[in-house]
Amino acid sequence: MRYFFTTSFIFFSLVLSSQDNRFLDSLKSILPASFEIESVSVSPQEGFYEVKLSDGSLLYVSNDGKSIFYGDLLRITDEGIFNLSDESKAKARLDKIEELDIKLERSDKVSNNKQEQKNRGADRNKLLVINPSLSKLDEALIHLRNWRRDNQGKRMTTNLYEQIAKDFA
Repeated sequence: MRYFFTTSFIFFSLVLSSQDNRFLDSLKSILPASFEIESVSVSPQEGFYEVKLSDGSLLYVSNDGKSIFYGDLLRITDEGIFNLSDESKAKARLDKIEELDIKLERSDKVSNNKQEQKNRGADRNKLLVINPSLSKLDEALIHLRNWRRDNQGKRMTTNLYEQIAKDFA
C-alpha cells in the first residue's frame, strides 16, 4: 500500500492533465495488479474524479492531478458529517446483487424453523378436514410451506387450502 501512494503522487503530478483514456491507462499502470479499475466518474466533490475499484473501494483523484486519496469522502455541513462515498458503495452493492441469479433450493425435509413446524401442524389439520383421505399429504404440506416462503405477508385462504387438497388428492 505504501508503494501505491508514493508512486501515485509522482504519477498524478505528471499525467492527470491528459485525456480520459490516457488517464485511465496511466492509472492502471501504477496500481498493483490486485487493484482492478471498475469505473471512473465525476465525484460528488467538485474537482475530483471517483475511481471505483473491483473490490468496492474508492480512490479520489483531483482534476488537476496533484492530489489523490484512498477512502471515504466526507462532507461537513451544519447538519453534521455525511459520507458521500456511501451512495456510490450502496449502488455498487445493489448492482452486484442484481447480477446474481440465486435460486433457492427447495427441500422435501421438514424444517427446523419453529414457526414453519407450527404452520405445518395447522396446515395438516386444515387439509385433513377438507379431505380426510388426502393421499399426497406430505407433498401438499411442502407445497404450502414453499407458498408461504414465496408469499410472505400474504394470508392463506380457505380457497387456497381447498385447491391444494384437490390438487394433491
